[in-house]
Amino acid sequence: MITVRVSKTDPAATSSLGKAVREHRHAGEDLHLRVAPGEYVEPLVIGVRGRVVVTPDEGAGTVTVAATGETNVFNVHEGGSLELHGISVRSASEEYPPLYVQKDARLRAVDCVFTAPRRVNVVGARAEIVGCRFEESGLLWDASEGSVSECYFAGAVIAVQGRCSPKISGTVFTGAHEDWHTLYVANASPEFTDCALVDGGGVYVRDRARAEFTDLRVTGSYDWPVRVYERSKATFTRMVVEGARKEDTDAFFVHGDSEGTLNDCEITDATRTGVAIEGGRLTVRGLTVTGTATDAVLVDGGQADVTDLRCTRIGKAALLIADGARVTVAGMSVAESGVEERGAIASVRSRFEVSDLRVSRWHGPMAIVVGGRGYFEDIVGHDVGSGIHSREDATLKVRGMVLRDAREDGLNILDGTEVQLHQADLSDCGEDAVYVQGGHVTVRSSTLSGSGERGIRVGRAAWPPWRTPRSGTGAGTGSWWRRAAGCGWCGAP
Repeated sequence: MITVRVSKTDPAATSSLGKAVREHRHAGEDLHLRVAPGEYVEPLVIGVRGRVVVTPDEGAGTVTVAATGETNVFNVHEGGSLELHGISVRSASEEYPPLYVQKDARLRAVDCVFTAPRRVNVVGARAEIVGCRFEESGLLWDASEGSVSECYFAGAVIAVQGRCSPKISGTVFTGAHEDWHTLYVANASPEFTDCALVDGGGVYVRDRARAEFTDLRVTGSYDWPVRVYERSKATFTRMVVEGARKEDTDAFFVHGDSEGTLNDCEITDATRTGVAIEGGRLTVRGLTVTGTATDAVLVDGGQADVTDLRCTRIGKAALLIADGARVTVAGMSVAESGVEERGAIASVRSRFEVSDLRVSRWHGPMAIVVGGRGYFEDIVGHDVGSGIHSREDATLKVRGMVLRDAREDGLNILDGTEVQLHQADLSDCGEDAVYVQGGHVTVRSSTLSGSGERGIRVGRAAWPPWRTPRSGTGAGTGSWWRRAAGCGWCGAP
């Protein structure tokens, strides 16, 4: 490797980086450019075809390289290799990236700063980027392998696309970009570890991507915090989403045929739903949702397998199941509701199995079931509005239910609903332990005691479908399942 000194003031040195690379004497040679402090404005693109290493003489931050016109500052051609150490690269071009790394080329950038309206492009190459700062635009990583670590993106983004599996770690993103998502993944399989998005944009996974996120934190997002679309699969482990600033927005959203997995994640202060899926698939292995404007978890027409769900300070339902969805829950605790009419669990013409449910300090029912089929096992309610409300030909099996200090009915069964109650202990209900009108209930091996009115009451008259015989929890009118209209009875938004 030939060492070439570059200086604007030393007549014995080469005056620019471009001249050093284009020097005929150095053709075909590996070059190490040692650069004196200063700003080097290059009239022509610095094309790299062999191996070039650029190092500032007096340390990081002392050398800036810029382009004068509409061109790249550096362009690494096929087979070329560029190493940048502590260099600032600046461009004003709206058309050309400041650094372009072509197919089968290599890049290593350490402690560098990239400032430009266009993103650094790494296309079909291999790159290692460590401790760098990106300003104004960011990094486009297209069908390339390698890693990004310990970097800082200020109002800048990273887009990973094409069939590739890079690793991004220890990186912070602040602020939002006007045109691009902060973390964008399309048809790629990246791994993100220990990254943070602060007061900026969100995560968008699409186009059959397969992405993994570990220890991701998204705070104060002005965009949708996390979205998974277009037959993609995304796994999030120990993710924290908190304090979203975009109004009426789901914190975590899975759409269509996509799949989302949440392992030991936390969502706080969502401006709409904490987790929502529409037609997709959700797997939860540990999730805490605190302070949502509407529902903690919404499953609309999709499938969900949920274990260890903890919900506190929820605006509407802790779990809303709608439009033919199929849901399995094992381990769920709910406390502190915001609206009296909402059920901790609300199911609208869907199928579900729920075991190990704990509900306390909840204004509304433990569960509201409208049509469909459901199974409850080992469920406990204390200091709740009521137990389970069911109507519209729902079919329920309830085994091992314990209810204490409900302000209204333990079971409220209406409109053709069939309920089988086994091994239950319903005590100190404010009204009836079991109220049936137009439905059917079978009670076996159960204890009903201390009710304010009766243990079991059978209603005498047929009421219109839009009314219930009491005005308490569960009464009301409205559209059954439309986000815009809302439902005052089942808790659908």
